[in-house]
Amino acid sequence: MAISDWMRFQLAYGFGTVRAAKALEKWHSPTLLFHTEDWRLRQHGMGEEELRRVREAKDADLGKILGFCERNGVKILTPDDDLYPQRLRNIYSPPAVLYVAGSWMDLNDILTIAVVGTRHCTEYGSRVAREISADLAARGVVTVSGLAVGIDSCCHDATVEAGGRTIAVQGCGIDVTYPAANRELKKKILRSGGAVITEFPPGAEPNSYHFPIRNRIIAGLCHGTLVVEGERRSGSLITAGFALTEGRDVFAVPGNVDSPMSAAPNWLIREGAIMVREAGDILEEYDLRDYDAAGPGEEAEAEQLTLCEKQPSKAKKKEKPAPAKAYPLRSDDGMLETLNGSQRTVLEALSSEPMTADEVVAATGLSVPETLSVLTQLEIFGIIRIHAGHRFSR
Repeated sequence: MAISDWMRFQLAYGFGTVRAAKALEKWHSPTLLFHTEDWRLRQHGMGEEELRRVREAKDADLGKILGFCERNGVKILTPDDDLYPQRLRNIYSPPAVLYVAGSWMDLNDILTIAVVGTRHCTEYGSRVAREISADLAARGVVTVSGLAVGIDSCCHDATVEAGGRTIAVQGCGIDVTYPAANRELKKKILRSGGAVITEFPPGAEPNSYHFPIRNRIIAGLCHGTLVVEGERRSGSLITAGFALTEGRDVFAVPGNVDSPMSAAPNWLIREGAIMVREAGDILEEYDLRDYDAAGPGEEAEAEQLTLCEKQPSKAKKKEKPAPAKAYPLRSDDGMLETLNGSQRTVLEALSSEPMTADEVVAATGLSVPETLSVLTQLEIFGIIRIHAGHRFSR
């Protein structure tokens, strides 16, 4: 299947949308979709608005993007590629296209852990994030984060300093660095054999709606997500929410009960997340305290690194009893009074009858990215429920 078909599919259906997931379920492949005549698309129930988007995507000139990637050594991965991570392929709405700078690797047999948290971390949070990330890297674990300042930067930098490999998932184009202050860190990641990836095409500027959507990729790449620090409504809870939705593990670092920056992880622990004091607590969950898939010092291949060829799959979850508490998480008293305008709009559109995200979009008039972001936030806050088929209710 041509890369261009997946790129056109992304243009037609957007980033991480419910409609993209539904379209892929229905048509099975972008190639089939874009090579089917209009009258047949209508015959299969495609409306005029969707048909218009498909036509525009079919006629789009992709030469500029493809040329940029070729000139700058940016790899383009689609779900058809063997190196497209299976864990990411398995999420509800996997990215149709991944733009990859640096050294990519076959992640399917490598323990991969996301380390996320606030941009305004404390000295405690910074120290713990660096220690755990470095220890994970020393055991051959690949770390993943979002290249933001704060906990993200601590994770990436400590992993590189320990001789490990880290993946930065951006909420903008591969040629854009956000925040600009992390330009040198981005270069450091690339020089060390790590990778910077994004689903947004070259030239795409950072947008507030991009980051919650980006977070599903961070969670989707990983066996588990560690929340180090964050306020009660931290964006790291959105990443944790995606991890929970996809059946992945959620870890949290306990902190001072008086510290606002420990409110999110402390709350997650109360709700059943796995408490982490050191890297060994994470490795123990996979029965891997002695895990070492590719320790520091091993050479990174420039094109692609298949660590699974050096070690058989070890990242198998050990059997353990189900947690005492179940997700989704519940809300705190008084939380309804703290909702912003978009959150209230979405909540008012929902009822006890489950609705799809597309139905919520139609009812609220909000954009698809904003609706998905708000729905995820409300789910994390415990105010709404998620049902089979990614439907939502109060």
